[in-house]
Amino acid sequence: QQWADLSEAGYGVALLNDSKYGYRVKGSSLELSLLRAPTEPDPVADVGSHRFTYSLLPHAGDFAVSDVLAQAAVINQGLSCFEGVAAGDAALPVSVTGEGLELAVLKRAEKEDCLVVRVVETRGRTARGVLRARDPQRRFVETDLLEWKDGAPSAAADLETAFKPFEIRTWKVRLPDLAG
Repeated sequence: QQWADLSEAGYGVALLNDSKYGYRVKGSSLELSLLRAPTEPDPVADVGSHRFTYSLLPHAGDFAVSDVLAQAAVINQGLSCFEGVAAGDAALPVSVTGEGLELAVLKRAEKEDCLVVRVVETRGRTARGVLRARDPQRRFVETDLLEWKDGAPSAAADLETAFKPFEIRTWKVRLPDLAG
C-alpha cells in the first residue's frame, strides 16, 4: 500500500506515499485520500494535525521494470544512522538473488531457536532465484506464514526457488542437527 501506478507499455506514473491506503482509480485519474474523518466508532478520529509525504513519480516502461518499488521503499523507510559501529565485513546471514525477488523479512522464529526468512515476488511475474545462507552449515526449511507447518530441509546452504506472481514464501534457517 505504499504506491499505486497507472502504466501503459512504454511509460507510466506512480503515486507514492508514506502512510495512506485510500487509492482510487477512475479512468485516467489516480486519487489518494489523505483523511477520512469518520465519526463512528470514534467521534474525534482524524482530528488534529497530520503530516504526510507523497510523491508523483513518472517512469519509463511499466511499474515492473521501473524503480517504483525502490522509491516507495525510500519514502517509507527513511534514514537510519548508527554511530560508532563500522560495518567492516558484516553481512546478513541470508541473501536472495533473483529478478523481482525481495528479502522482506529476516527475524528470529517465534517458537524455536532459528531465523525466519520471508521472500516476496514484487513484480507480478514468475521468478526464479537462489536463497543463500552465509554459514554453509545452515539449511532452509520451508514453513507457512505462522511458522507452524514445516517441510523437508534443503540439501545445501544454497536453495534454488521458483515463485508465482506476487507470491510470498517463508523459510526457517536452521543448523542441520535441528532440521528434522
